[in-house]
Amino acid sequence: DERHPKPPELTKDEEKIFKDPIKDLKPKEKLERTKTFKDERIMVATQSVDDGDLVAELLRAEFDNVVVSSDPDHCVDIFDKDRPAVLVLAYKGLEKSQQQYLGLYRRSQAIHLPHKTVVLCSYDERPKAYELCKKRYFDDYVPFWPMTNDTSRLLMAVHHALWQLAESLIG
Repeated sequence: DERHPKPPELTKDEEKIFKDPIKDLKPKEKLERTKTFKDERIMVATQSVDDGDLVAELLRAEFDNVVVSSDPDHCVDIFDKDRPAVLVLAYKGLEKSQQQYLGLYRRSQAIHLPHKTVVLCSYDERPKAYELCKKRYFDDYVPFWPMTNDTSRLLMAVHHALWQLAESLIG
């Protein structure tokens, strides 16, 4: 049919590029690669109850196990109890996120367990957030404040963090 011509055959180099990344994996690896992360623990740490509720509501669209800590005095206890796979730092200002994560790092018993961090930042803080992620202070950043036009970016950042965590645990 002329409206739907047959796609051209791929060259061997093109086949390598467009190869199905899951096809040749062992069954356990396939399971891990295609696993959904609906039940993974996600923690939102923030200084504002309203901000925490907003971020948690967005995350709960895809994740069932989201907990919020808006009290810095209880953040460590919640982290140690829930042992989240992903920590979303939803403080207004990268400096505040750095301070809170450093405090968590110093006081938490569970901080050394495998987890990923996603820091929310303002549009103007993107260059600094990028540098902090490059230095591995955080794993990823999402421009979010004062308002985001792309709420799915946060969800994708959490999915990426979970995929990276799963791959690092497989070896």
